[in-house]
Amino acid sequence: DTRWETFQQCWDDRSEAELSSVRNSRCSACDLFIGGALLSPDAKEVVANDVEVPVHQPSIKLLTDAGVDGLLSRHVAHILVRDPILVVEGSLSSDGGAETNYWEQIQGTNWGSVRFKPPPADGSIGWRVEFRTPEVQLTDYENAALVAVVRVLVQVIMEERWNLVIPISLCDANDRTSGQRNAASQAKFWFPQPLAEGQSENTVREATQQPLSEILSGAQGIFTRCRLWLLQRQQSGACSSEALAKLEGYMSLFERRAKGELPTPAGFLRARLQRHPDYRGDGVLPAAFVHDLCSFAAELSRGGVEGTSELLGI
Repeated sequence: DTRWETFQQCWDDRSEAELSSVRNSRCSACDLFIGGALLSPDAKEVVANDVEVPVHQPSIKLLTDAGVDGLLSRHVAHILVRDPILVVEGSLSSDGGAETNYWEQIQGTNWGSVRFKPPPADGSIGWRVEFRTPEVQLTDYENAALVAVVRVLVQVIMEERWNLVIPISLCDANDRTSGQRNAASQAKFWFPQPLAEGQSENTVREATQQPLSEILSGAQGIFTRCRLWLLQRQQSGACSSEALAKLEGYMSLFERRAKGELPTPAGFLRARLQRHPDYRGDGVLPAAFVHDLCSFAAELSRGGVEGTSELLGI
């Protein structure tokens, strides 16, 4: 139901020799958890990062000798296992550490589901974490929903210090499951429940397999907690009633898809394919369908198509 697996395959440039040591594409789910809470005791980090990954040993030594902690050193050294896909002309001369071109060319060609981005050498941009799995949607409404809900979720996680760390192998399993047909409403995903404040720095959480609807909307679900946070902000004057209503609509969209009340974008497109007069049910997309779909998407982006209630429920 997603393009994530195909995207991983498109950027999988491992050589025959690397296939036995580098376990995935340079576009893949994250391989390691990092964070100060996992530094002590070491047993927590072992439980969280339960999948072996290759590292560039000279980089490990260089970083640890310079005082970088072992966890972050391993993260960087793992990225440096791969060569860059491209090298920008004129960027290989040494600058005495005044710029970060070397690092950016390798970091910039490794696309994890989440990316940790240190600031450039000049400090013009702060520390960043990129959430990289969302796909561009057919409608502006869906794209706005993704951006807005992720923004709220990040703020709540940071303020309430949620502990969402589970073994990285289970994150891999979730990644594979998410691409299955109708996974949003029919599959189960590994997730820690219930979410508990004040425990984020203590343990690697035990995970259970749960339907996405429970993860989002259960008694201690993600959106349940976000709604409480938003209500508190609205009552304190930090969030307008209009913004609250808009965010409620966005969360409802994802909840209804998780419950199977609305189709996922993939399900919506499959249904259009099945109804197309030129489709023969053989898995081959007719050129006429591709043309009609592109025309539909273009008209949709201009606000010229009615009847999107099947997709959005509004």
